[in-house]
Amino acid sequence: MSLLGVAAAGWLADAYGDSVQSALGYAIGAALVLGAIGLILPSLLRIRPGLTPLAAAGLIVIMIGAVVLSVIYMGVASALIPLLVGILAAFIAYGRSRLAPIRPKGEPSRRVSA
Repeated sequence: MSLLGVAAAGWLADAYGDSVQSALGYAIGAALVLGAIGLILPSLLRIRPGLTPLAAAGLIVIMIGAVVLSVIYMGVASALIPLLVGILAAFIAYGRSRLAPIRPKGEPSRRVSA
């Protein structure tokens, strides 16, 4: 279970029981795995590389929740890792959308020959 799932575990178990807690943990884990796949595959295969910044933005949202819940339930020290991952995802989103976007397969490059 991710840090977000662990942080949410206490109040979910109290409020709704273990089944919802487990389901949320699996849903968050699946979202993180799909986000990681979305960061790698579109750029690697050059098929719809514009999805990479969107996957990074989704991971930023998940990491914001992880930071907030980690600070509330486990203290500031446990929020450092999701904060770092969120910052890295923000750099990827900005870099792949503005600084160095990857062109789709079959699109000519914009290289200027000297």
